Amino acid sequence: MAAGKELEEIKQALKANRLFITVESGFQKMISANCPKDGAIATVHTTYTTRGAAGPEITGVRFRCTVCGHTFTPKLEEMVLR
Repeated sequence: MAAGKELEEIKQALKANRLFITVESGFQKMISANCPKDGAIATVHTTYTTRGAAGPEITGVRFRCTVCGHTFTPKLEEMVLR
């Protein structure tokens, strides 16, 4: 679960219409979540965007489990950077 700095980085990335952040070393961390059914890593399946003052913003993300195929929409705090 995201908290503190990681949660703020996720919020900023979504506001900038991105699904990743770039760390100082140049490595990119993707936004993901854990499947509520089996705990496996789930990847982004669908994004929902709106037109903000500074351009498009991601307002919702739907994930799909890489193991069981379950699709779900987690709370922002349940998203993590990997």
